[in-house]
Amino acid sequence: MQYDNTNKGAAWMVDHKQEEWHADAKGSQNVEGNEFWLDVKINVTPDVASRITKMIQENKENPKAPDFKVTVRSKQPKSQPKDYADKAPDLDAMPF
Repeated sequence: MQYDNTNKGAAWMVDHKQEEWHADAKGSQNVEGNEFWLDVKINVTPDVASRITKMIQENKENPKAPDFKVTVRSKQPKSQPKDYADKAPDLDAMPF
């Protein structure tokens, strides 16, 4: 069975950022079958960012596993609410 990557992505921490505004993690993202690059920027102070990086590295069981996993889902509901007015019983046909 083949793994389905649709609407999923992964990113790994960048070892050496050249500029502060560069991404803290990079990876790729699949959205409805189309591949996109994924950049993650952690908006915290450099001290907190280094602690997050250290925590990620210490808690990783597999060194090749991504540091961030991403899933995309639609804001639209999967199905429209049912129109119960069409299925309402005919009150005139009831015997009471």
